[in-house]
Amino acid sequence: GVQTVICGAISKGFETVLVGVGIQVVSQVCGEVEDVVQAFQTGTLEQDRFALPGCGRRRRRRQRDGGCRRESRLLTETETEKGS
Repeated sequence: GVQTVICGAISKGFETVLVGVGIQVVSQVCGEVEDVVQAFQTGTLEQDRFALPGCGRRRRRRQRDGGCRRESRLLTETETEKGS
């Protein structure tokens, strides 16, 4: 009955497998478990305080590739929701 996996880091291959079987993957997340679960339930998990180092908005400019997978995934999910 797993519907969502929230984790700090996950390999792209394993993430692809989980998504392929219908499990939502929310990666690049850090914080106290209770705080993360509450933020997920209230839709506020995108806050910088839950981002792994290197994935926060303030740190984005320092990244060589221009962003992290978390930001790319959130953008993709938002675009998908708009198209629905």
